[in-house]
This record gives sequence, C-alpha cells and structure tokens, in this order.
Amino acid sequence: MKVEPSIRKISKARIEHLAKLKKQVKDGTYHVSAASIADKMTNDWAEQELTGEVAGE
Repeated sequence: MKVEPSIRKISKARIEHLAKLKKQVKDGTYHVSAASIADKMTNDWAEQELTGEVAGE
C-alpha cells in the first residue's frame, strides 16, 4: 500500500490529539456545542451560495 508523504508527516501531538478524540467518542464523552455545529452549517451554506457548489459532490 502506497502512503502519501503528507500522511507520513503527522506529528506526535496530532496523533495523541486524535487518539484522545477517538477515546472520547468511544466512551460517549465527546461533546460539540450546538453553537459550533450551527456556525459550521451556516458557513458551509454561505460558501455553497457563493460558489454554487454543494459540499461532498
């Protein structure tokens, strides 16, 4: 399997952060505020309106 160079350069701190997030999700303790979700949704919507592109397509 070929690994992209950018994947090989993931820092130790990033790996630890991702492990922490995965544990929180698994344990059911991960939380994102409703305000953060709403901000992301409205930003995505505004970008789609400006570019005419739909995310994920």
